[in-house]
Amino acid sequence: MLTATLPAADTAAATQSVVVRMGDCGVAGGARVLKTVGLGSCLAIVIFAPAQQLAVLAHCMLPARDESAGAMSKYADTAVPSLIALLAAHGGESPLSAALVGGASMFPGIPSTFLPDIATQNVEVARRALAAAGIPVRVEDIGGSVGRSVTVEPARQRVMVHTIRGGNRWL
Repeated sequence: MLTATLPAADTAAATQSVVVRMGDCGVAGGARVLKTVGLGSCLAIVIFAPAQQLAVLAHCMLPARDESAGAMSKYADTAVPSLIALLAAHGGESPLSAALVGGASMFPGIPSTFLPDIATQNVEVARRALAAAGIPVRVEDIGGSVGRSVTVEPARQRVMVHTIRGGNRWL
């Protein structure tokens, strides 16, 4: 099941924003932008279709889907095929490229025997899924111990990362 967030007015930027909630995905093209906030150990997977000026984004919470129900975009392993299908449904065609943002260790110093390293697993699983689909990772901002927010401009095929410590920067 594909889910996609509908655009909401972004009065600050005087443009349309597709706000992607945790565990969800969205698609945007042209002047619309994709946004997600609260990326700690979560991972934003962005796939671009440059020729069509389209992008899709999933805010993945966990590396692998189990038997429990939930949006495919919630899991790094099922998000990539879901994003490709969503992109194709909106006219996106190869060549495609990707961006990865997030995957921070929000509890540095805690042994993985006590608390699984979800962040690293999210990144590894996403990389494998993208490689299996033949989609290269063009830019990334992953790891560390700081949360992030993301804005994606499909028309320019670029990603802005915001952190409390570092402010805004384009990848």
